[in-house]
Amino acid sequence: MTSYLKMKYQMIDIRFLKYILASGAIALGVHAADAQGQFSDIVRRIAADAPSYSAEQARLQANVESMRAENVLENPEVEFERLWSAGPADNKWSGSLSQAFDWPGTYGARSRAAAALATAGRFGLDETFRQLQVKAAENTLQLLAARRKVEILTEVHESMTRLRQEYDRAWQMGETTILDVNKMKIEEIRSATELEQARAEMNAVKADLISMAPNSAAVEEAMELVDFPYVELASAGDYTAAVENAPELRYYSAIAEAENANVAVAKAQRLPGFSLGYVHAFEEGTHFNGLSVGVSLPVYSRRHAVAAADQLGLAARLDLVARRVELETQIAADYASATSLKEQIARFSPLVEGVNNMALLRKALDGGELSLLDYLQETNYFLRARLDCLALLRDYTLLAFRLNSYTAPAM
Repeated sequence: MTSYLKMKYQMIDIRFLKYILASGAIALGVHAADAQGQFSDIVRRIAADAPSYSAEQARLQANVESMRAENVLENPEVEFERLWSAGPADNKWSGSLSQAFDWPGTYGARSRAAAALATAGRFGLDETFRQLQVKAAENTLQLLAARRKVEILTEVHESMTRLRQEYDRAWQMGETTILDVNKMKIEEIRSATELEQARAEMNAVKADLISMAPNSAAVEEAMELVDFPYVELASAGDYTAAVENAPELRYYSAIAEAENANVAVAKAQRLPGFSLGYVHAFEEGTHFNGLSVGVSLPVYSRRHAVAAADQLGLAARLDLVARRVELETQIAADYASATSLKEQIARFSPLVEGVNNMALLRKALDGGELSLLDYLQETNYFLRARLDCLALLRDYTLLAFRLNSYTAPAM
């Protein structure tokens, strides 16, 4: 390329830049209100239809029923005894019906512990649902990005195919060299390979999405989405304030309350248990009626139960503190990353999506302002830039959605 052509090419570059900056638009298919509402509804329904969510619901109900079953009286006990005489005395027999029960305060303590555990289970289910929504959003966004990547690479491949055909005709007419023809054939093969790899990636992401909720109509709707939702960020203070109401922290808090209640249960179980019964006996031709009273003394079996419950309560409180710090740190890091990605998109996107760089490059090639090698290099440069911008948008949307999942109400 001569100095004159280099200068002319630089002038074209500047005109490209002015045009791109003047456009001021992000052309990645972002339609804020409609797409965001539709997107949120779809991922919510995918999460609700996920078999793993239904399994957690069933598991929670089973745990609640199990706790209720443990906080009841023992089964009544019926005994019968008959003795045969070896001599002239009459045979003897007796029967009894008795009921055992723990120290009365034990049942109230168990009830409070069970209620706290049931509450923890509900918060745990809320956290499971939040995580499933984030996972559904991640898979859907990856599918959107993969489909957009296929569209971009299809455009590039079709452009390379047309250009290769033109160079074939030009070579037949003696207007170009076989080297340029071979370059175009190589680029056509490369673009076809990249396109097939992108399609394979898209199919893999689609399979992941389907596996989340195989029978959900929402999955079909997710696969038909064409626009990225623009998920707006709230203020950093809003996310910090939402930490205390996060389902995960409320779960840990309820677990700590349950462990504290278990301390009261352990203390109550160290107190004696009782049994009362009715006894009827027949001896020497006479019937006898009476009562039986028993006392169980948990001298050995409950010796370390209170100390163990105290340590479990301490561990639960420390888990709550540790998880709160981890969550606050994670949210702060996600917010900083999302803010940075948003700024990068605002600067980057108009330069690669606000103008048809491929068409401008082709005009420069046809006008003799670019050599074939320069054209191929510049095409690859703008292709990578478009794909980088696509990754930025995907990552920003996922981060913003994940942050907003802490401020959104639970299902």
